[in-house]
Amino acid sequence: MTVQITVIVDRVPDAIAIPAPASFLKSGQTVAYVWNGAAFKERAIQVERRSRDRILVSGGLQPGDLVALKDPTGKE
Repeated sequence: MTVQITVIVDRVPDAIAIPAPASFLKSGQTVAYVWNGAAFKERAIQVERRSRDRILVSGGLQPGDLVALKDPTGKE
């Protein structure tokens, strides 16, 4: 039997959680690629907290934004 426990030690108001593979470092800035209906567009994001598998984004994304899990430019 296995158990997974999540312990909340701090809250970040209005933050959006995204998978860790959805953030990329480009020119010293953390970005995400957001789907605009026709293509993915690069957008700078502000990372508040980071864990092994999740990132809390405090700026640059809106609820409902679809983000790429791989760099769509192929320049990882």
